[in-house]
Amino acid sequence: MSKLKDKIRVAQDRGSEKVTVPEWGCELFVQALSGKQLEEYEAATTKLDKKGNVAMVHKDLRAKLLAQTLHEVGDDGSMGPCIFSDSPEDLELLSGKSGGVLNRLAEIAQRLSGIGVKAQEDIQKN
Repeated sequence: MSKLKDKIRVAQDRGSEKVTVPEWGCELFVQALSGKQLEEYEAATTKLDKKGNVAMVHKDLRAKLLAQTLHEVGDDGSMGPCIFSDSPEDLELLSGKSGGVLNRLAEIAQRLSGIGVKAQEDIQKN
């Protein structure tokens, strides 16, 4: 394996942010999507309309993103395992929570993952 390939392999390039969610009485981590997760998220949240144009599927949009990006805070303060899965039960649970909380967390996940309107605006500024 080349040195550069090795360097890329071990790079910790998925940002994360520890967030306090007072409405839920907890702290958690929001982590950027991996490339694979991003592609799965895009596939799950888009479809072709009758004219062949790409259209967003808004059902559980935020829940699908947050199910992949919300992590526990470990006893030592480090990022722990993912809290939710993409199971129908977990998506239903998340979708039933406050829209304001979901929006706030989804904005962080989008920013960290380089997706969404705000992330695109930030990229264009730089």
